Amino acid sequence: MDTGTRRWLVALAVGAGVGIVAWLSNLTTEAQMAGGDRVWWGVRTFVSRVVNSGTVWAGLPVLAGWIVRRPTHAVLAGVVVSEVALVVHYAVGSLTGTMPWASWADNWYWFVAAVLLCAPLGLVGAAAHRRDLWGLACRLVVPVGAITESLTSHLLRPGFSVDLADRVASVAAGSVLLVGGVVGALLVLCSWWRSGRSDHRAATRAGSPG
Repeated sequence: MDTGTRRWLVALAVGAGVGIVAWLSNLTTEAQMAGGDRVWWGVRTFVSRVVNSGTVWAGLPVLAGWIVRRPTHAVLAGVVVSEVALVVHYAVGSLTGTMPWASWADNWYWFVAAVLLCAPLGLVGAAAHRRDLWGLACRLVVPVGAITESLTSHLLRPGFSVDLADRVASVAAGSVLLVGGVVGALLVLCSWWRSGRSDHRAATRAGSPG
């Protein structure tokens, strides 16, 4: 098996994994729906709000593009991997009876969005391998997206009228996105700075007289 095929298989496996985890995080028992088992409700809701965040689903095609590397492949991978995640998510839910078959039609717009939005996001992932400013900007897309989502969504401001477990889960999910975004952005910036210094030293040595 060649390297390109392995990269595609890894990207597809990641997409399928996201679809399954997103489905699992939405499973709710009758006891939880009736107001019981609030600890597990909070844990499940926390995982659901992280996994089903815009950051994760937009980051998926970026990661796919990063994995397959080649720009032309990255555009296709962004779409295919996102569609795989959606198909696995709804297929497992429908086949297990935990989601109605009507969910496919009710959520058609996500499949359309995967085609329209995830192709350029896949290209962003491939371009993130670049060592210039454009590459830096592409690497910062997901961390900045996580920070933006945490600050602009309701997660960190769930209000006081909802269930306590639900409120704690929202704040925890928002905090994870915020902290993850800040740490991710700092790691990207530090890595880019170190690689820039390394390139500068290499260029200086190459230009030195022998």
